[in-house]
Amino acid sequence: MYTIHRASRAALACSAVLLAAALAAACADTAYKTTDAKTTADAGGDAGPELDWGSFDVPPLPDGFELGKAVVYAHDALTLYEVDPETLAVTKVADFGWPAEPDKMTDLAVDQAGRMLGVSRGYVYGVDPKTGACTALSQLPAETHFVGLSFIAQKSGGPEMLVGIDKTGGRVDRIDPQSGQTVAIGTFGNGLLASGDIVSVKGLGTVATVIDGKSETDFLARVDESNGKATVIGDTGFKSIFGLGYWKGKLYAFTSAGEFVLLDVKTGAGTLVQADTGVLWWGAGVTTSAPVID
Repeated sequence: MYTIHRASRAALACSAVLLAAALAAACADTAYKTTDAKTTADAGGDAGPELDWGSFDVPPLPDGFELGKAVVYAHDALTLYEVDPETLAVTKVADFGWPAEPDKMTDLAVDQAGRMLGVSRGYVYGVDPKTGACTALSQLPAETHFVGLSFIAQKSGGPEMLVGIDKTGGRVDRIDPQSGQTVAIGTFGNGLLASGDIVSVKGLGTVATVIDGKSETDFLARVDESNGKATVIGDTGFKSIFGLGYWKGKLYAFTSAGEFVLLDVKTGAGTLVQADTGVLWWGAGVTTSAPVID
């Protein structure tokens, strides 16, 4: 995204030097691998019931790290963009700076403070929203294939939970970014599978793009954070929506065909903003504290 999509790239990462020092012990024996291409498979209310977050906390910011401004972020496999919520202009931020071998970013998540995390097929990364520098935080189980990622806030304002939606079976997992451990929350149900992303914002709740194996286009669905169940809001009219962001009542959607679309949070209906952005989108992200209304 070129200036702010999806409540614009939020932060969680560090400069190359600081990252190497802070995470050397955790990543010393880690092998990095590239990933395959990302596969397709009543908006309102709050963030849902409070859950037992357990020990799944976000890693602290390293010394010298600067949080990015609040914007909507989007990305392809190798590059970070931001979308300006006022002008809808999409601007390149930087190419992702991998800590070892090149990888491919499947999706991003941004917490209430602007910290950014990302996942590839095999790893959880801290990402600097200003430079794209990535730090390997943990290795994910081989059987997981997360195509969507988001933080979910507690109503009480406690630690946020990182969740991913898996391509297989429409499963929603809680992810510990520091260990890579995953715990299943539940599945979408009703034959629904993940299309490409999930986003959660205080005051909006949690929504995802899903498919049912029958329609040629994606549906927007509300997700119950307590059990992973998805309730369809409506047909978007677009397919392969791999990125979702939010800002002031508008859902920012990005497709694998390079389309930039705005989704109606109440009906799911999509309105095309730009037919060909020149980027084959893989994901998007926005802070959980993005503004809900003007």
